[in-house]
Amino acid sequence: MRKVLLLLFCFLFLKVSFAQITYDYPIKPGSDKWKELTTHDQKVEVLQLPVNLLNGLKTKDLLTICLNYPLFPDMWAFNSLQNGFENVKNNFNGLQELFNRTDLVEVMFSHYISLKPEQLQHNLSSLEKIKISFKYSMFEILLSQPELLDRLNNQQKETLLKLANLQIIKKQNFKNQFSKTHLEVNYALLGRIIEKLDNSSVKMKYNKNKNLQHFIKNASNPSHETVSDINEITQNILNKK
Repeated sequence: MRKVLLLLFCFLFLKVSFAQITYDYPIKPGSDKWKELTTHDQKVEVLQLPVNLLNGLKTKDLLTICLNYPLFPDMWAFNSLQNGFENVKNNFNGLQELFNRTDLVEVMFSHYISLKPEQLQHNLSSLEKIKISFKYSMFEILLSQPELLDRLNNQQKETLLKLANLQIIKKQNFKNQFSKTHLEVNYALLGRIIEKLDNSSVKMKYNKNKNLQHFIKNASNPSHETVSDINEITQNILNKK
């Protein structure tokens, strides 16, 4: 199923960004030059960002460029979404530079607040809706990375938990555009925030739940019970606010 989604998205993958585009990849999927590249390694090599460009980019623009990375959808080709993301990151200097930015937390929060699933109510084609929904998932897998969450204080984690929960509620109103595949990234984000929270009662529940721990590590294929557990813990935290 993941490979089918990957092939579909690679075919559909055109530039759809949440901010001003500052860089246009020289070769794109579907072009004649792309078809001349016979190996994955060749595609990885030609898509690396020029060093002089990396050094001069603002973090918000670098984020946009990373979300437009033509091989980002490769992460869905792996059995584990987390392993897939790590593979993509290890092969792309743009993502490596992004996580080195000291203002990444502020940029990611600002970007997340700006995302509005309700934009899918607008007069968009089915193709545009598909591309937007996948861009949401790519951003949220970025946001769910432990190395980013470790930079947050407890108050920021609770704020992010609230934002991520709100995104799920909104997406559930657009089930035709946001499938189980998209929502599992949201639940991985919620679960990882829960794991990082400095909350003794939450820690106790987390430490006893092996299925939850497994899902948080891999970010793929949560059971119905795991999703229910994440929802329950999330609501308990938010209701105490």
